Amino acid sequence: MTPAKHKLDWATHRRRICRFILSVGLILSCTLPIAAADEPPWKWDVTIFEKPGWNTAWLPAIKLLPNDDILLQVEAYNEAKYHDDFYVDEADLRTLLSKDGGRSWKEVPNEVFPSPSVVTLDNGAMLRLTAVFGLPAALDKRRRERLEKAGLGHLADVDGWTIFPEAMATELREMGYGVHDSHPSLPVGQCAVTTKKIKAERSSDGGKTWTPATVTGPPAFGRGPGFWDHNFATIGEHTVLRAFAGHELGGGDVWAYVVRSTDGGRNWKVIKAAAVPGLHLDEPEMIAWPDGRVLLTIRASDYHVYTAVSKDGGLTWGKPVKTDIVGQPQRSLLLKDGKVLCTYAYRMLPAGARGCYSYDRGKTWDLENEIILRNDIIPTYWISGMGPRTVQLNDGTLFSAYTIVRVVEEKEGDHITNVDFSVNRARYHCVAVGSRYTENYAQPLPWKRK
Repeated sequence: MTPAKHKLDWATHRRRICRFILSVGLILSCTLPIAAADEPPWKWDVTIFEKPGWNTAWLPAIKLLPNDDILLQVEAYNEAKYHDDFYVDEADLRTLLSKDGGRSWKEVPNEVFPSPSVVTLDNGAMLRLTAVFGLPAALDKRRRERLEKAGLGHLADVDGWTIFPEAMATELREMGYGVHDSHPSLPVGQCAVTTKKIKAERSSDGGKTWTPATVTGPPAFGRGPGFWDHNFATIGEHTVLRAFAGHELGGGDVWAYVVRSTDGGRNWKVIKAAAVPGLHLDEPEMIAWPDGRVLLTIRASDYHVYTAVSKDGGLTWGKPVKTDIVGQPQRSLLLKDGKVLCTYAYRMLPAGARGCYSYDRGKTWDLENEIILRNDIIPTYWISGMGPRTVQLNDGTLFSAYTIVRVVEEKEGDHITNVDFSVNRARYHCVAVGSRYTENYAQPLPWKRK
């Protein structure tokens, strides 16, 4: 073989290798999912659940299964009967399943959905944290007697807040309880209190039997504990956290707390995570990283979202920070690429559901590229009563489920501006809806009401 012939054959061989590599690359590009950031942005909306005559205003939980199936719990209330935060006369809980990324939904048995108050550790141990009835026995006895006397005895054991006769409101406030007695959100003659205790349990046999666990440091609550965030956060093999909100008996402001275990759920300690004088910090959502950083996003009574950060696995907490996010309630989710997504109900005009990202683990938020999921809804507190619940699918796209008020036209007597609204409507008809969208989706506000 001459040197020239050898050089030509090597060049041919090299071209063949390049063509092979290129063909493999083309095959892979057609079979592997494309990162959401490389796609043109898109979004589509879907109605998940609507029941005529029933107000679907509560989405208790969402769960993404390994094969991208989505489980969603929806709860509807009979519009002809009383329903609010305090109690519900008639409720209908459904569990829905989507096998096509949120496009269509079918009903499955409620037992399919795992209990949100239970977490299973890597070693198989199951932990359960719940808030249980916490009134002192003597006060509860007097409450029941007064309810019977007022003709409200049927409200003694409603599921929700604890109902008292309205005549006891002043006395309860003097005792340090958080009391709600405003109308018409609560029927005349009633007031409501939510004061509970934390119950911790551990199972080592798959939930067949449960052993009580110790909880130290909880105050006597005048309001709470409210386990808004159903998620547990685990750091390493033994540290487990769960967030809640409440205030001490006699205290006025609602604070954000965590309950923390460092021995796999055998013992728990209650730690105050965030407090701002003069503000209620409620409904904390928690995200944790393996290095011990923990982020809380918190609903506040000034309509902003606040954050609090721990750098030592939830043991100590920095000063809470007010963000520029205006919306409530909020939900937070750690995405595959490390971003944090905060989604929230927006109850000013144009009302609906929104979201934004943090690229630095909650230090700053990209509100310049706010995600507008819906902006065509009359502003009421029925919008996303539990905040938009979001999961990220295997291809990187996102699905958010939330509730909206179906009625969009104004009626005589309605007063709506950008900063104030009063809707002359006794009841609302809410439906569960959803949006599927890419990570790079953002939509500028199309209009602003004058």
